[in-house]
Formats: sequence, C-alpha cells, structure tokens
Amino acid sequence: MPQSAGQSIRGYRCYLFDAAGHIPIVHEIEATSDKEACEFADQMLAEQPRYPAIEVWDRARQVCRLGTEYPSERTE
Repeated sequence: MPQSAGQSIRGYRCYLFDAAGHIPIVHEIEATSDKEACEFADQMLAEQPRYPAIEVWDRARQVCRLGTEYPSERTE
C-alpha cells in the first residue's frame, strides 16, 4: 500500500469469513488510517467472491465489517 509523506503506518488484520461463519483466511495489512484499511478490505472482498464477509481489526478494536451476508447475523 502506498504511503503519503508524514503519515504513520499501522498494522491491521483482515479476517475473511466463509459461508459457514469460519475464518479460513487472515491477511495482515498496513494502512495510514482506518478508512484506508477498510477500503483495502472492501477491494479484497470483491476479489474473493467465495467469501461473503470480512472484518478489519486494529489489535482488539474492530474497525469495520463488510459483506453482503454476514454469517453470524443470519436468522434461520
């Protein structure tokens, strides 16, 4: 991810969820802001259509949750 002069880089974790609500893939990324991390995660989700949802975390803080179907919120 490109850096802008004067902006500090932070590490984030992106958790991709499968249809069963499991986390088969974890990506560590670097970004200059929460917004940038969420934009990257949105792009990652679009490139991996077999995964319906993704979460972005900054250590113990959930930054965002994206997806058309979020497995833990399904009602059956």
